[in-house]
Parts: sequence; structure tokens; C-alpha cells
Amino acid sequence: RARSHPRWRARVQLEERRREALCFEAVDRINASSASAQVDALPAALDALDVAAGTDEEPNALAQIVSILDAIPSFEAVHSVRRLTNAFVMALKMAVPRIRNLQERDFAQALTRRFANTSVSRYEHCVSVSWQALASIVSPGVLVGRFHLSLSGLATYTLSSQDSVWELVGEGCWNVLVDDERPTEIALELRQGLDGLVRDRTGSLTAVRELPRTLHIDLLDCVRVVEGNADEDEEEWGDSEEGEG
Repeated sequence: RARSHPRWRARVQLEERRREALCFEAVDRINASSASAQVDALPAALDALDVAAGTDEEPNALAQIVSILDAIPSFEAVHSVRRLTNAFVMALKMAVPRIRNLQERDFAQALTRRFANTSVSRYEHCVSVSWQALASIVSPGVLVGRFHLSLSGLATYTLSSQDSVWELVGEGCWNVLVDDERPTEIALELRQGLDGLVRDRTGSLTAVRELPRTLHIDLLDCVRVVEGNADEDEEEWGDSEEGEG
């Protein structure tokens, strides 16, 4: 009878949440420790790449750097979304200036694999400043860009109100920029522009077409959203054979 008492059940639930929180903290400490060790190993690997530049050992030296980066978690859970980890961003800022003049193309392919979405994830970012002309005619509120980056280089982009009452949709292609200052920046080319319906300030739905343009998006300014309770890590393994993000 005692175990059916509401207070007892509440106490059990609190204890379960406490244990769950402790487990997450332990995992975070382990991941942080492992990531820190990999970041510490990066300078020596970069020096080895400098020595190997222009020789037959250059591809192997680059592969070692990519291996180190692969061991650093690129995203971490923050509340209900995922963001780029500080360790991964720090590692990129160390590596990109040293690599881009040697094996930029191969390194870009490695970054593409890390940034690409799986079938259950997408990126979101606030774009009210980027689309000021559109923001001036639609109903007041935050404009949100939602996009999916496929490993193949294709992309879909949706521009909508925060509550998704209206949206403009388009397709295009994307690539990493391998930029010294912003190594987490990508270029998303909307070759056909965007089109759809928007709700204007009078409350009416109006057909709108945005001309083709190329968006430069820093993934540091975005959140990575995973659908429902899906496990994105499992999806990444499952999609790897098909070559999809």
C-alpha cells in the first residue's frame, strides 16, 4: 500500500531523475575529457602535416588529423536541441588555417560529413535580419529558417513564421567554405529561389516568390533539431551505406 501512495511515487520519480542527471553529468565529463585529449594531440599532428607537405606522406598526415577530429564530438545536447561543441569549434580554428592551403578539398569532404544532417534532423536559425524586406510585409513575429543538408550536397530550405503558419520553400545545394575566421560557415545556394504563401500584416495569405540567392550561414548560430525521440547516431550509421545525410 505504501508504494501506491502518491508521495512515495513522487519520491521515486525524483530519485530516478536525480540518477538520470548524474548519469548525464558523468557521460559529459567523460566526453569532455576525451575531447580535450584529442584537442591536445592536434598541434603535433598539424606540425607533422607541415613536415609531410608535398611528399607521399601528406595524405597520411591529413588522415591522422581527420581521425583526431572524428574523435571529438561535433554536437552536444543543449535542452531540447543540439549545438556545436566548443571543443570541435576550437579544433577547427586550429586546423583550418594550417590545412586549407594543402589538402583543402579532402578536408572539406571530411567537414561535409560532420555537418550533414541525417534523415531525422535539420538546422534552425533566426533570419529576421537576413530577410528584412520580407519581414517588413509579413505579420509581425520572428522569421525562422529551417534547412536540411544532405551528404550528397543537396539542400532544402524553408523560411517561415515561428509558428509555421506560413512558409516559403526552396531547394538548392550547399558546401563548406573552409574559412579561417569562420570554419563552421557554409554556403547554401538557392538556385530557384523560394516560393509559397505568406500571411501579410492584414492577415491575408499572399503568394510570394523570392529570387535565387546564396546564403552564408554560420552553423554556430544554428541549432540542430532531431525529430521526436529519434537517435541520430543510429541514423548516421544506418544512412552511411546509402550516402545520405
